[in-house]
Amino acid sequence: MRAAGTIIVKGKTEKDKRYENTNRYPSLDQSETTHFSEVFDQIDYAVNELKLIIGNDEADKVSMAVR
Repeated sequence: MRAAGTIIVKGKTEKDKRYENTNRYPSLDQSETTHFSEVFDQIDYAVNELKLIIGNDEADKVSMAVR
């Protein structure tokens, strides 16, 4: 949600995906829609929120602890 526009739906914040509808917006370049930002947001969420991907500094700490 950091790189894309948002809207409020039923009191909750959601990504504004209306421009992904290719039937309604057939001439819109889909690379300009939220597809790209979703990829970034998924990686960002996995790294920063879920801590699923260990960065170099953290990997060094893990390998030092194992030794």
